[in-house]
Amino acid sequence: MLNIAITLQEIEGNLTRWSNFQFSMFDKITIIKTFVVPRFILLMQTIPVEISKKFFGQINKVFSKFLWGGKKPRIKWKLLQDAKKRAGYALPNMEIYYQAASLLWIKQWVTLDDKRILDLEGHDLPNGWHATIVYDIKNKVFSNHLIRKSLLKSWEKIKTQFISHIPLWTSPMEAFTRPQLLDADMNWKYKDLLNEEGILKSKEELESLGYKTGWWARAQLESRYSKDKKIGFKREINQFEKTLLGSEEKF
Repeated sequence: MLNIAITLQEIEGNLTRWSNFQFSMFDKITIIKTFVVPRFILLMQTIPVEISKKFFGQINKVFSKFLWGGKKPRIKWKLLQDAKKRAGYALPNMEIYYQAASLLWIKQWVTLDDKRILDLEGHDLPNGWHATIVYDIKNKVFSNHLIRKSLLKSWEKIKTQFISHIPLWTSPMEAFTRPQLLDADMNWKYKDLLNEEGILKSKEELESLGYKTGWWARAQLESRYSKDKKIGFKREINQFEKTLLGSEEKF
């Protein structure tokens, strides 16, 4: 947080000096996009610590002072940050950039692709990553970690907007197994475990697809499925999830 506060001070000094030049509104917004936003994004991606709403308010004040030369704003802030196709000015919303930067880290928790990184980051977790981000199971071990805590707060804000049921990228086995005890080939996702009607495939069907389930693993799977079925499965993947599950370049 200290690094990003120092960066804001430096940026405020730069924008104050640039205020002496005669730039149009669009020129000033271009300056912010070109010289200011990349510096914040670099810090947000490198050090994903919690940033308060108050701090984003301070950023907006610095931007506003630069845009209006310290005078009273003549255009509503919401309109300034709205997209050009909606007659806005496309001024960067740094809080949204912060959430996007957080998602680059959270993406690993969702996809479960890099077991080496997940084992390193979650070596002390009693449950899998999906226990927290899908099933909202809270534990002190998870939230006492500075980085995990800040990322989880960002995820909870985003989740309420886009995810209301059990998503098909959920791994029920991973969620309720200690990460170090779970084999990498057991991160089975509901998108592979369910048939087109949303019913759990039989043991024989799964084994024919390469999913080797012993009697205990099958019992755990059926128990979890019966509970999740009552909540309901999110059958359609929205654009947000497509981006989240896709390549990092899309961010």
